[in-house]
Amino acid sequence: MNRSACVFQAVSFFVPPLLTACSCWEAGSNEETSDSSVPAESGESGGVDSQAGNPDSSSGNTGLTDTGISIQALDPYVQPVVEVEPALLEPGEEATVVYRGELASADSLIMHYGFNGWNQVEGLSDEFQEEESSNDVFYFLEVSMDRDEYEGTFRTTVELPTDGRAMHMVFYQEETDTWDNNDSQDYSWPILFPYIGPYLTWNDETRPQDGVVVSYETSIPCLGVVRYGDTPELEAYKVGDVFGNHHDVVLGDLEPDTTYYYQLYDSVGHVSQLFSFETAPEIDSSFKFVVFADMQDTGEWQRWRDVADEVLANHSDAVFLLIPGDMAASDGPGPWWTFFDKGRDLFSGKVMMPVPGNHDTPGGWSNTDTTSFERYFDLPRAAGSETYYSFDYGNAHFLALNSEDSSAFGSSTGDQYAFGVSDLLGCWNGSTLTYDWVFATWHIPPYNAGARHFDQQWDYRGITESFQGTVDWFLGGHEHLYQRSLPLRYDAELAASGEYGNGEDDGVGYLVLPPAGQFVSTGLVAMDDPNSSVRQLFGYPEFTDDDETVDSENGFVVVIIDGKTINIQTWCLGDTFTAKDPYIKDSVMYEK
Repeated sequence: MNRSACVFQAVSFFVPPLLTACSCWEAGSNEETSDSSVPAESGESGGVDSQAGNPDSSSGNTGLTDTGISIQALDPYVQPVVEVEPALLEPGEEATVVYRGELASADSLIMHYGFNGWNQVEGLSDEFQEEESSNDVFYFLEVSMDRDEYEGTFRTTVELPTDGRAMHMVFYQEETDTWDNNDSQDYSWPILFPYIGPYLTWNDETRPQDGVVVSYETSIPCLGVVRYGDTPELEAYKVGDVFGNHHDVVLGDLEPDTTYYYQLYDSVGHVSQLFSFETAPEIDSSFKFVVFADMQDTGEWQRWRDVADEVLANHSDAVFLLIPGDMAASDGPGPWWTFFDKGRDLFSGKVMMPVPGNHDTPGGWSNTDTTSFERYFDLPRAAGSETYYSFDYGNAHFLALNSEDSSAFGSSTGDQYAFGVSDLLGCWNGSTLTYDWVFATWHIPPYNAGARHFDQQWDYRGITESFQGTVDWFLGGHEHLYQRSLPLRYDAELAASGEYGNGEDDGVGYLVLPPAGQFVSTGLVAMDDPNSSVRQLFGYPEFTDDDETVDSENGFVVVIIDGKTINIQTWCLGDTFTAKDPYIKDSVMYEK
């Protein structure tokens, strides 16, 4: 189906006064809502419950009278390829799947379906089948669908698990060995709405003080709608300007230092719970942010969820999240769903600023195809690419680069290299550094004593020559072994002063983050390696020349800035097999 050619079709729906008063609706507008007391009209599609957040789930009509929004009036109507009845699913109940896609004319059809990121879940009578793919194992159920000759569709009824949060489907025609997997995106339906999200970012149109991008995914193509306000009554709403399944809705012109509440909608009656976030103060030189990487959880293992829950419970005053890559176990819709789902409670209220890692691209190793990353995240585009960018928060500047394009790091002819150097030069006003703190982040570290990815570090050192005198700290991941460097000058030279800082004899600090997901690494580069002198560059962990391994745990880093004082804390909570109460494993604090 060519969705770009969609047009309005004759359907009966409620049209609230806000829309009937206008000759047209401009997607992306930002309007006050109309009188919420106007009753819904009825038509062929059925009535609408006028209670807030409780549309009639027995129909496709979604005139949300508490907001004055009629979602169907905003959206061109599209007959979906896959539809699930009822639209609003309940865990433990049954659901009927209707398929009308490109294989609908076949004589027979098989549906493979799964739940919660194609993972094993509790509360089903049938046993899952296993299939390995890339860096993950997918668990699915299989059922033959019944053909409806009159409608030209296939349908089947399935059981939902009691722990179901999302349903995933692909379709197979055995005689022709043909699959319909929605162009490798799978078909989906939310049990917990939205299917993915919400999560928050900043882009070129927003600043921490006055805007945010709200992103989420729906199973039905529609225009995204976010209702929001500085009270739970949600007095305004914003309609996205892109029709589809993925929605990036920009909320701008917000007030600084204010709590905003928001709610999400789709076009078949789903309404999310109430979420909230806070904008930054206009001037903020004292704040905390959290850094984590290498989530990569597969199945229902809980380490990434444990980390996310710990940050939410005990570091809720963090103003944003910095993520140097490897969010998904592999570049597929199931693993991406797992990443977003385990961080759902955290991401709905804290802005995240990510860069891609090797697992966030096809194949699990270095790959410049960042299609999925750019689909999921709405980030600054000033550099011409959302995969590398910079942003400011308070008295700090952040340079974020994409280590999947390794050629850009050592060559002055690369676009990314040129952007990074120019960006750091822009931190200066003559001889004055205009920020108290400057951070750089990407996935693969340029200094690393871990054995697992030891040989890759030299590809990423070239651009660090421009760090001297400007950048305070580098934050990366990839090795799954926490490391903190001693103060370094370019190309592994220890700083003469032995101090972190921007002085002539000071050095940059390089952090390799502990993994926030289930996989930890313990190996050190061997002493007989010609480059084993790298082992001497790190202040943490401490080890002797005889050590071949070192303890490694899951965790995250908290950076606390108070004017010209910084406190960097590395929190750990054991590993997948030996959980511990969260504790500070390493810390460094100093004043400029």
